Amino acid sequence: MAIDPRKLGPGALCQLLNSTPLGEVIGTRQLFRQRTRGGFWVGDGKTVDLLKYTAWLVTERHTPEPDVDPYDAFKDRARARNAALSVAGRDIGELPAVVDPSRKQKASTDCRFFCETYFPLTFHLAWSPDHLKVIARIEQAVLRGGQFAMAMPRGSGGQLFNGERTQIGWTSKDIVLPMIPDSKAAGAIIKVGGITGGIRGMKFKRPDGRAVRPSLVILDDPQTDESARSVSQCANRESILAGAVLGLAGPGNKISSIMPCTVIRPGDMADNILDRDKHPEWNGERTRMVYSFPAEDSLWVKYAEFRSAGLRAAGDARAATAFDRDHR
Repeated sequence: MAIDPRKLGPGALCQLLNSTPLGEVIGTRQLFRQRTRGGFWVGDGKTVDLLKYTAWLVTERHTPEPDVDPYDAFKDRARARNAALSVAGRDIGELPAVVDPSRKQKASTDCRFFCETYFPLTFHLAWSPDHLKVIARIEQAVLRGGQFAMAMPRGSGGQLFNGERTQIGWTSKDIVLPMIPDSKAAGAIIKVGGITGGIRGMKFKRPDGRAVRPSLVILDDPQTDESARSVSQCANRESILAGAVLGLAGPGNKISSIMPCTVIRPGDMADNILDRDKHPEWNGERTRMVYSFPAEDSLWVKYAEFRSAGLRAAGDARAATAFDRDHR
């Protein structure tokens, strides 16, 4: 069958060029890229002129290559732009000026003032005497040292600064606060661990190679329902507390400690720690859900009757609530 070399379809051209003793010399994808680059110099968009295509290939072959590959130059510009954006995103820039230095100074030593001033939506209820007592003990442990255990009812935390790394860290096990000049919290470390885990010898190695040990430990409910029922587990946890936990600061160094705890049963770990005769060093404090009930309870009896009747009849206590409001 006769073919016109001036009007060859892409498939026919590939077959023709690959039918020499050299074997396969071109594929349809490569031909497509060359037709795109050559444009109407090599054909009419649908067919290819073999003579024009050959002339274009010769011209391309003998055209001197530029000193810099345009694609490489494009990649270099893209890398530089991305690097600049990365630095801009990581650098937190200048710290804002302290609005009220005296307020900040007071908050650094007054826990109640700090909570009410900086977290008013969280601490919006009135403080009870027990809360104020606990706040005072926390301040003592944090500012002056010591140990404090407390039991309260249930239901009542890769950056740059001015171009320098802040060494901030945030993982599932620890948080390292950024190294900001003149900040009292600079480089402070918050690390978590289980009381029965490998906490002995806990330390943190700073980027400058200096190792630091804990100076304050907070033991949040260090017993479970299961451990509280076991005399041996309670004794084991008390042993860990006296040894591994209070020894975290290192040989010869004392560590401040706070232990919010819940007494689950008489004689459990929390009950023993709160006992000032057994552990006077912990300065145990016990608070109550209710310190005294009303001497006259006739209205409460009526309230209970309204509440029970409402729950039986309609499944709610609106009548009891209204009675309480009227007799408050």
